[in-house]
Amino acid sequence: SSNANDNCKTVAESGCLFVRNLPYECTDDQLKTHFEKIGPVSAIDLPRTKNNSTKGFAYVTYLFPEHAIKATNELTFKPFHGRLIHIIPSSKNEEEDDGDNDNFKKKKLKKQKQSLQDEKCWNTLFLNQNAVSEYLAHRMKVSKSDVLDPNSENSAIQLALGETQLLQEIKEFLTNEGVNLDSFTSSKRSKRIIICKNIPFGTQERELNELFSNHGSIGRLVLPPTGTIALIEFLDPSDAMKAYKKLSYSKFKHLPLYLEWAPEETFSAEFKPSDKKVYTTLDEDLDNMEHATLFVKNLNFDTTEAQLKAFFEKSGSVTNVSIAKKPSPKSGSGFLSRGYGFVEFASKESAKDAMKKLNGKLLHDYAVELKLSEKQISKVPETVEKTRNLKEGSAKLLVKNVPFETTKKDLRKLFSAFGDVKHIRLPKKLAGTGDHRGFAFVEYSSLAEARKAFEATGDSTHIYGRRLVVEWAKEDATVAEMREKTAEIFVPTAIEKKEKSTDCDSALIPLL
Repeated sequence: SSNANDNCKTVAESGCLFVRNLPYECTDDQLKTHFEKIGPVSAIDLPRTKNNSTKGFAYVTYLFPEHAIKATNELTFKPFHGRLIHIIPSSKNEEEDDGDNDNFKKKKLKKQKQSLQDEKCWNTLFLNQNAVSEYLAHRMKVSKSDVLDPNSENSAIQLALGETQLLQEIKEFLTNEGVNLDSFTSSKRSKRIIICKNIPFGTQERELNELFSNHGSIGRLVLPPTGTIALIEFLDPSDAMKAYKKLSYSKFKHLPLYLEWAPEETFSAEFKPSDKKVYTTLDEDLDNMEHATLFVKNLNFDTTEAQLKAFFEKSGSVTNVSIAKKPSPKSGSGFLSRGYGFVEFASKESAKDAMKKLNGKLLHDYAVELKLSEKQISKVPETVEKTRNLKEGSAKLLVKNVPFETTKKDLRKLFSAFGDVKHIRLPKKLAGTGDHRGFAFVEYSSLAEARKAFEATGDSTHIYGRRLVVEWAKEDATVAEMREKTAEIFVPTAIEKKEKSTDCDSALIPLL
């Protein structure tokens, strides 16, 4: 009939099904498992009441629309947890075309919303370049215009180094908060934990909690001191889905939020109700504080632990002081301050006094920022153990996705920050064209320096808008091998089909 043909056409276009007569106690996982007997499911929307029970219907979207047609034929009026479910085509995912009535911004937002589940658009540790420049200006005590000086030859390199440093601080903070960074390479995604990116520099936990808690109960919210990226864990998957759909690309302050699903096993330990943080006023926090320990950030890098202790002894007896450190790039035995630390007082009264009187006060020309620490301290680790598999060979790195505007001089300035660069090779295209091929080899004087550069730049360092892909280089790597390896990362289907060779130039796509 004509209705049947229209229904098939609807499903073939959207891949979305409306499923009703569901049991009220069913879960997202049970529903997904049932429908994945037919094919991969890209999204499950199981609406719930205020009492957290289901409404008896759901929307199921398949990755491939042909599987939706097959599910309609094979699963409708079949038992599911004691009920015969009814499946009909859904137009939920269809966007009405308003023609010229929609302005450019609305059309762009619609297009972005359609790619919410597309993992190819995700970059887990993305940092907004505007936030990086604000971070640098804040650290160097200069204006943002000085950091982004168009007349400076080093602006792009300075931003790349600032991004690398900021990312290192974020990774260390997340590790200390119980986040398993190794899980970020997993393709399996959580249904309750959201990664929130493109956050304005300096955003506070209370602001994000207020924004996301409007859509459901939050278990954990982890936000580094710089406030540029956050992890939000919901107690219920349906609440997480509501927040994900509602807040993706929505304006927060002056920037659109970029959301993606966090990997499974993001946190090293399961959430316990006792871990839930209650956001209160400062006076309430001080009255309820469990430990006499303060978290101190925005420290001058030259400030020593003895000087920090003397500064806080104005408020009472200090029993322990610890500044986070990292290995010095110039010395194998020395350490440099990371700009934050902890101060433990002998009494809670002294800690309260310091919180009220010393927060924002200058120490060596830096206005210290204080927060209550949830844990007592013994000693902040001077180094963070890296568990990534490093397939080290020589002291040579392969740098891919290099922008064509980049010169050897730019690369040398960037990578010299991590050690003595012995040699840089930037392979050219055909003789006489002058353009390079989009990748480079950076060789250090020692393996330790190469390892330091690899760990610092290997996750999310951008230059001229492109994210650098840093790997260990083989001594005998050829140009052909480099082309194939680059294509495997950016255009995997080209290698599998082998229909035609993939040139490095076509593989260089911008990453967020």
